[in-house]
Amino acid sequence: MDASACLAGDSAAYQRTSLYGDDVVIVAAHRTALCKSKRGNFKDTYPDDLLAPVLRALIEKTNLDPSEVGDIVVGTVLAPGSQRASECRMSAFYAGFPETVAVRTVNRQCSSGLQAVADVAAAIKAGFYDIGIGAGLESMTTNPMAWEGSVNPAKIATEDEKTQLKLGTEAFHVDLIHSIHHISSIAVVDRRGHDP
Repeated sequence: MDASACLAGDSAAYQRTSLYGDDVVIVAAHRTALCKSKRGNFKDTYPDDLLAPVLRALIEKTNLDPSEVGDIVVGTVLAPGSQRASECRMSAFYAGFPETVAVRTVNRQCSSGLQAVADVAAAIKAGFYDIGIGAGLESMTTNPMAWEGSVNPAKIATEDEKTQLKLGTEAFHVDLIHSIHHISSIAVVDRRGHDP
């Protein structure tokens, strides 16, 4: 199927038994701008207010009927407990999705957004639904990446490298953005190289 048929909102053009079989296609990609944590333009923006406009843009640009979506899967890491799941659910409501559209979160650390897309693709391929949304959401301002739990004392006391974090137990307090800059300098990848 031609992606323009999807973008034109012609869901009738899609047939699972068609020439295209059970291919899974990505028809749109949207994101917020990047800003600095704790001091950028989004520092006073709640996570649900970050995701909702992106979901709304997806609906508008693809002429998607929100009720046709089988699942919205959002990759996230930092929010404690079920807080982020609730924020993602509210984002879907703000964007215009009905309560019949399921929303869930997935955490696979730095690749959580990619895992969300993979989960949706696998569910489509398996025939659970025909249309799904894979997304990612993080707010380094509202959910700073600082360790607030306790570390197993046996892990701290041992000298065995296999049980120590590569950057040491104090690495819990290193923001993700600092890690990215460090890795980029080692791998010699400039800022433009990270963008699609």
